[in-house]
Amino acid sequence: MRIIKPSLHFSYYSKPLVFILFICWGGLAQSQEIDLQWKPRKDINSGLPSSIKVYETYGRLPDGEPLRAMYAEIDLNDNNLKFRSIGSNSYRENTAETYQKGNAILAINGGYFTSNSSVSLIIEDGEVISKGLHTKPRGAFGIRNGKPEVTWTKPASNGNFVYKLNTIDEENPSEKWSATQAVGGGPVLLLNGQLQMTASEEGFANSHTIRHPRSAIGYKNEYTIIILVVDGRQEASSGVTIQELARIMKNLGTTSAVNLDGGGSSTLIASNEVVNVPVNISGGDRNNLRRNAGALIISENVPSRLEKPIHFDTEAATYYEIGIWKDSKLSNYYGNSVSRVAVSNSMNSAVHKFNNISPQEYQLGAWFSINTSDNSDETKYILHRSAIIDTIRVDQSSLDNLGKWTVLGHFQLKSGDSLEIRSTNSQQFISDAIRLVPIKDIPEVPKRGDFRIAVISDLNSGLGAINYEWQVDSIIQRIPNIWDPDLVISGGDLVAGMGISETDHLQKMWDGFSKHIVTPLHKLGIPFAFTLGNHDGPRNYKVEHDFTKAYWKENSNKPKLDFVDDSHFPNYYSFKKDGLFFVSWEASSSIITEENLEWMEQQFQNPEAKNAKFRFVVGHMPLYSIAQERDSKGDVLEHPEKLRALLERYKVHTYLSGHQHAFYPGKRGKLQLLNSGAAGSGARSWLTQEMPPINTITIMDVFYENNEIIYTTYDIKKEKASDMEVLDIRKLPSIIFGVNGYILRSDLKKFKEGKGKLHSINEEDNLANYGEFTATIEKKELQISGNFKLPKSRKYQTIEIGIFSGRHHESGTLIQKLKKGKMKKGKTYFSGTTPLTETLEDLLAVGAVHINITTTIDSLRGQLYPSHNKPPEKPFITSHLPQNTYGVRDINVLSSVKWSNATDPDGDFVTFIYQIALDNAFSKVVYQEKTGRNSKLKIEEKKWFQLLQDLKIGQTKTFYHRVLATDGSHIISSDSLQLTLLKSDEKLTDFAEVAPPNYKFKEKILSTGAGYGALWDNDHKIWLADYTTGLHIKNSNGDSAQFSPLTTVDIEGRHYALHPVNGIGKDLDGNILVSINRHLIKIDADTGQGIAVWEVPKGKRAITSPRAADDGSVFAMSLFGDDPNYILRQNGSSFDLINTVALEGRILSRTFDMSGDGRTFYFPDPGSGIIQMYHSKDGKTYKKGVDIKSLNGGSSAIQVLDKAVYAAVRSSGITPSSFHYRNQKNKEMWTLDLPEVQGAEPRGIGVSPDEKFLIFCSYDKGGGYYLFQLQE
Repeated sequence: MRIIKPSLHFSYYSKPLVFILFICWGGLAQSQEIDLQWKPRKDINSGLPSSIKVYETYGRLPDGEPLRAMYAEIDLNDNNLKFRSIGSNSYRENTAETYQKGNAILAINGGYFTSNSSVSLIIEDGEVISKGLHTKPRGAFGIRNGKPEVTWTKPASNGNFVYKLNTIDEENPSEKWSATQAVGGGPVLLLNGQLQMTASEEGFANSHTIRHPRSAIGYKNEYTIIILVVDGRQEASSGVTIQELARIMKNLGTTSAVNLDGGGSSTLIASNEVVNVPVNISGGDRNNLRRNAGALIISENVPSRLEKPIHFDTEAATYYEIGIWKDSKLSNYYGNSVSRVAVSNSMNSAVHKFNNISPQEYQLGAWFSINTSDNSDETKYILHRSAIIDTIRVDQSSLDNLGKWTVLGHFQLKSGDSLEIRSTNSQQFISDAIRLVPIKDIPEVPKRGDFRIAVISDLNSGLGAINYEWQVDSIIQRIPNIWDPDLVISGGDLVAGMGISETDHLQKMWDGFSKHIVTPLHKLGIPFAFTLGNHDGPRNYKVEHDFTKAYWKENSNKPKLDFVDDSHFPNYYSFKKDGLFFVSWEASSSIITEENLEWMEQQFQNPEAKNAKFRFVVGHMPLYSIAQERDSKGDVLEHPEKLRALLERYKVHTYLSGHQHAFYPGKRGKLQLLNSGAAGSGARSWLTQEMPPINTITIMDVFYENNEIIYTTYDIKKEKASDMEVLDIRKLPSIIFGVNGYILRSDLKKFKEGKGKLHSINEEDNLANYGEFTATIEKKELQISGNFKLPKSRKYQTIEIGIFSGRHHESGTLIQKLKKGKMKKGKTYFSGTTPLTETLEDLLAVGAVHINITTTIDSLRGQLYPSHNKPPEKPFITSHLPQNTYGVRDINVLSSVKWSNATDPDGDFVTFIYQIALDNAFSKVVYQEKTGRNSKLKIEEKKWFQLLQDLKIGQTKTFYHRVLATDGSHIISSDSLQLTLLKSDEKLTDFAEVAPPNYKFKEKILSTGAGYGALWDNDHKIWLADYTTGLHIKNSNGDSAQFSPLTTVDIEGRHYALHPVNGIGKDLDGNILVSINRHLIKIDADTGQGIAVWEVPKGKRAITSPRAADDGSVFAMSLFGDDPNYILRQNGSSFDLINTVALEGRILSRTFDMSGDGRTFYFPDPGSGIIQMYHSKDGKTYKKGVDIKSLNGGSSAIQVLDKAVYAAVRSSGITPSSFHYRNQKNKEMWTLDLPEVQGAEPRGIGVSPDEKFLIFCSYDKGGGYYLFQLQE
């Protein structure tokens, strides 16, 4: 028997209704007034299009009263949706009837009414059905000019229309409200992000504002509507006050909202179901709905082809009972027949037989009426399907299951299967309707082109793996079932080689590739083309290179392609398919050989290429970098502009690549550049962005007649195919600058005209506008003109004006100086022209050009954006709310103020300014700080303490704070919030973040090298580990040691190359330990001679940084989490294996460190900001401890000194590379940003014995070793 027990209970915390929360600004989490946990209504969402989602909550209000609510989020970007307000001044019908007549998919009750008229406004399809009977202003919701709007309205005394009021107290409104669909209600709950308290001004008595069932509607933005219903006057929910309703709507993200008719009218209908439990009668009953004057409905212009549910009720012939059953007297039953009830015992049961259903997957749902005192809390639904029995236990007494289909799960069912209901627990159990919803498990699929290509890349898992991650197997199965492409192309890294020299293991890897990738596609007759990646046997790994070639040369493995030239297959080759021409070149390293290039040029001379409708080139390495951890010269092709010119000359439409592990649809010049994301392990995020990485597949639909290709890319790491969302490429960076050039997003339009505003760089008030300018393209020239007025009134000797490249927040490079003109009325005019190059045209398209005006004491700057450029979204302060009071102390501890990241719709860089003022108008700013692109500000508490210097301990003072967001042209302010501070002298009791010590960059002690570690030996020499070349040793005076660089050693007559270096450490005797792939080597620190060597057991993989314990044992940890970890002891010229340690749940980690006794291990995660810890009491068995999570990003560099942990952390999005320090003994930590390393990735760190020097070992960005010195 398979037992499935879904979580069907809720938990909540009771809080006092009225409270002041005193906390210290660095410690406790903040409480909120109403804390609700929302979850999707699976039973409802299965019948709705993806643009509408319904959510529910069942929890508690702050005073402990129960609350049950539902809301729908509606995306108006779906052009198939139609929003209407339907009503009558005389006729009455319930919301379900309006829903059915309007062919709706969602409906909510409307405004207030009497028996013979509508009290509230109704505008239906532009016609005013009712102006409303109110004389005072009343809130209303409407659609005006295609956008949602909340306002106050007043009926016109003459004429069938209403006035719009901009404020509640506007006495003589004159603006007619031209909404096409509208409903009146009131009071207004939110307007432009501000809570409103206007019930009395709108004519509502106090009795109206207390707790009742409620309906409300509002919007987050012009495309997103929120519809909310709160149940009340029943056991499951007490309802909410107007103030609580407003707070809930605000917490849901609405900026404007209005209350609708509530009480017994509150009804939400969706998917042909009553979503809530209305209270037209006492206690509530979904089968008894109130007749209203109107409702709001959502319908579809073209009905979605959604699967219709199949219902099985108790009056059907397919239902039978065993034992003693009777009709229940409970309300909220389903359909026309009441619920059936039986005593819980071993004899009574009921069965639904599923006859005449198609064999497929279904969502299985059960309906039952709730009785909290008598119903069983463990009713068994036993599903019988062939030889499989599934038992699902359900709590029929829980109000969490009230008035809805309780989803039991998704099951493959066929005709003849059955569902048995029984219980032996508690007093009684219920049998009612069962519902089956056919599951069509496919995502959104684009319109098919004349030719369809599925592009996948970087399929491999960890080094040497013979299997693939589950999403790779899944996508190979889904490709034919969902998209049925004409061709599958892989961008390389088919297997997980690069350092595997054992041919039997290579055979296993390629056999695994055949089994998981090629064979499933070949069986279905889908052609598979590929390019070789750096893990598939590149030229400099001869064993793998030869093995790969031999594998593909076998006839059984060779793809069934129509080759034009396969003489160099599989390294490079060409083929044709349905009038398209493809070339795969060997881009497994950063160099395309001259031989390969000459061959490719010959290919494009072939008739098949010249006559092709489209031409494509496929290679593993891209022309330009786009991803974090891949922005180095070895990860992109050399001479990209030369290669691009070559591809453009032969009219190649798209170059398809992989390797970066991030999807990006790009372009340069006339060439489209598709960077395919990783299907396998190690997906990466984009440069300069903080978005999480995703695994992807891209579908290319080629349309011959329109000469275009449509790309559709999916997030594939979803268990259900229907959950694979299509990526919105507008959320990706508009331009990405990498180590060897830039790449533009493919959808960007060319710049035609633009404008900008000038702001002061040096002035404290850098928000003021000191000038403006415009730009146009005329005759292949950029023409600019503008004017400015300098902040200072004094005369300046020199003024320089120039146009610069560079996005907002970047310093940029001068393109050309502009001419200063005459001064008129205090304004200085300027103008100029510059030739329009391809690069300048690209930069203009993405707003990466600015005007700079400099004088001897001042500077102005303005970003030049296209005319259609939009401002960033409004930020919201998320960490410090007005209902709380925050304690601050006179200490150096850092505390963080946080706000939402103001996304820019054009992909422009957004920077922030945080302000505190004495007044709400911010005329008296007492604190201001620029944070760059960071949506967080770390401040020492003592700075806040100084704002309270005139107060005594325990006294409070109220300020106002806000965040300003700017893209260099527009400035958007967050809401101004109260900030109440309490002067405190409470002692510090927990870990605290402090300001970092004054480490300053001194020099680059070695300018190049793939840094993989650094250490000081006992003679103060510095040993630098270079992954690719070996060891570099510096004497204490900075000169190279006599035996440096050290690239090989001899031990017992055998020669060992010292690369690749995976890590470095120091033994107890002062000599050096290095891990070289699968070898541990010990080297004499004085002479550089080899001392001892050890190799990991056969079939096992590389080890990382070796560490010596206090007892003389040496720990060599595996690079991979699922491989063994070794404890060794030197024995002459070798090491004996003392113990093998298994660490359950260990991650892949490129480095490792430990406590001196070897009882605590530290493994930093290269991809995220955590350090795994393992502890042991006996030195043999280790258990996982609590992760350290205080790092800004991933790390592959760690060193432990006593109780102190030092880590070098890679950059992450907008966060620079950094040093991170954490001291368990002193309970303090700090982070030091390192802009000097220019976002380089560290693969090692060096800490001097006295901790006065730190070395950042750069692996990319040119490599090298950055030395930082502590300033006394």
